[in-house]
Amino acid sequence: MKLHTRFPLATLFFKHWSPEDTEVGVVVAKSSFTRDGARWLAAEAPELVTEDRFVDDPANSPLLYEQDIAPGKIGTDLMIHAVARSPRNELTPEWPVSVTVAGKAHYGFHVRGPSRWTHTRRGGWKCSTPELVHEVPVSYHLAYGGSAMGANKTLVSFDVNQHAKVTHLGGL
Repeated sequence: MKLHTRFPLATLFFKHWSPEDTEVGVVVAKSSFTRDGARWLAAEAPELVTEDRFVDDPANSPLLYEQDIAPGKIGTDLMIHAVARSPRNELTPEWPVSVTVAGKAHYGFHVRGPSRWTHTRRGGWKCSTPELVHEVPVSYHLAYGGSAMGANKTLVSFDVNQHAKVTHLGGL
C-alpha cells in the first residue's frame, strides 16, 4: 500500500480482526498544521502516540493526547492546542470563543481569567470575579463545570455550560 500526499505524514499499517471476525488492514496517518495569519501550513510529520498521554499524573490531570492506534476509530481526531485572545487585545474578565471546522463541526464556549474559590460557614463556596486578562490557554486543565448529582437526586449543572453550543455537521 502507498499513500500519496503533499503533506508530511507519520504512518502505520497493521492487521486487525474486525467485529465480523475477518482480518482487515488498518492505516493510521497523522499530520500536523500550523496557522500563519489566514493560511494553514503543513508542519513536520508528528510522532505517532502509542499510549495515552496526560499533563501529569493520569489519575489527577487531563488527557493531553489520546493514543493514535485505535482500530475501531471511524473518523478523525482534532487536537487543538490554542490560546484564546481577548477581542481587540483588551483586558477583560471573560469572553466567548469558538472552534469551527468549516462544514463539519462548531463548538462554542467561554473562557475567563483566573479566579479563586473561598468557603465560609455561612455562605458556603463562592467563586471570585475573574481577573482581567488578555489571553487564556484553551485546556481541560482549566475547564470548570460539568454536572453532578445534587440534593434530591437531581442533576445539577454549571449554568454557563448549559448554553455551550456543540454542533456536529458531519463526520471529520
